[in-house]
Amino acid sequence: MKDRADIAFDRAKRLLLPGREALETLASQNRLVDSQWLSPARLATHQLTALKALVGFAVHSTEIYRGYDAGAVAAATTLEAALAAIPLLPRGSLARHPERFRPAALPPGHVATGTRSSSGTSGQVVRIETTNLVYIWQNALNLRAQLWAGRDFAQSIAVIRNDRRAPAPWPDGVRLPNWGAPEVFPFATGPSHYLGTASSLEQQWDWLSRIRPTYLMAYPSIVRAFAARARTEGRGPCPLEGISTVGETVDADLRDEAERYLGAEVHDLYSSEEAGVMALQCPTCRRYHSQDEALIFEILDENGRPAAPGTTGRVVVTPLYNFATPLIRYEIGDLAEAGAPCACGRGLGTINRIVGRYRNVFRTADGRTFWPSLGTKKFPASVVVRQHQFRQVSYDRLEVVLALEKPLTAEEEGEIRRTIEKRMPVPMQVTLSYADEIPREASGKYQEFVCLV
Repeated sequence: MKDRADIAFDRAKRLLLPGREALETLASQNRLVDSQWLSPARLATHQLTALKALVGFAVHSTEIYRGYDAGAVAAATTLEAALAAIPLLPRGSLARHPERFRPAALPPGHVATGTRSSSGTSGQVVRIETTNLVYIWQNALNLRAQLWAGRDFAQSIAVIRNDRRAPAPWPDGVRLPNWGAPEVFPFATGPSHYLGTASSLEQQWDWLSRIRPTYLMAYPSIVRAFAARARTEGRGPCPLEGISTVGETVDADLRDEAERYLGAEVHDLYSSEEAGVMALQCPTCRRYHSQDEALIFEILDENGRPAAPGTTGRVVVTPLYNFATPLIRYEIGDLAEAGAPCACGRGLGTINRIVGRYRNVFRTADGRTFWPSLGTKKFPASVVVRQHQFRQVSYDRLEVVLALEKPLTAEEEGEIRRTIEKRMPVPMQVTLSYADEIPREASGKYQEFVCLV
């Protein structure tokens, strides 16, 4: 039985553009359509072959990997054995010494295409070099993301994101005649509209009300603010058939709020500048699949072993095709919850949820860490929150910053404090403060929990 990804692909192929680039893009996507159904063992064999090539090159061509045991990796007969022979790579190594990752020359077929820089939300800015193969893989996975979301490319899409290279200011933003180049979208598409995050939430609402797109792509915090306003007004800025989210964590509350108040399902994409697209939301459920054709995605427990399904661990990634900045067992700084095999039948790894940045775990004075289960769903029904940010400012004090539709009463404030205190792993002094709008970081992203300890 076809799922919505298959239906979207069948519909899109009828709109195929002429030309070599579109045909090559379609061929790449056809390969991904087949590979997603391979067994986990077949996918692991593919990953092992690619990992051996990457390690063999990196050991002989870069300073950072010179002491690695390439022989042990080359002799490994399983992916698990190969990974066990490779130490973890801390994120700080790339941040402090990017030059140690650069090879003197690239292998045949790999062509340098530029650099990418992270946003710094992990606390460290990292930069990598990229190649033509990285570009090809990321184009294919970005198209897969839209297909898995069941998008109809003949419709219009609006994107609210930060892009300092091409600012799209309010009131008009930028309109393009299609969703992107044929290397990404090889089909005839509707128009795309872009607006930068320097605009206020009020301006973003106004912009969507005027252009009235079919689909929206935005940071989760923007979607949450729209849902809060739609709850108050009884309607969204425009009818939406789907919402794509990127760049921040998505929780169950946000998914429910978007469906209830904006009338659209959220489909999330998990990516980073260093590793590109790492996981996509399954077409049939809210869980994620790691993109195993392009990288090795590990979730490790506190002992460095694969986390059991249902448990949370650190995310470690190995992009398999970037030889310009090889990242082998790279600790990206995130936490995720491992999942069991998915009922959809795909052989790709399963992730229950992306938890967030390890840097922003809740910390206690005795050295314990917790991922805070915080949000506003348990607040009084009369309280409508457009934005929120929880800030652990010391071991015993939590500051809660709220952007509200209307001021709180003393009773509401007291109930909110008690609600939050009950969810804390240790006794905390909870203080409330208020803002018309909580500023975003320079990257355009927004952290809903921040640990300042």
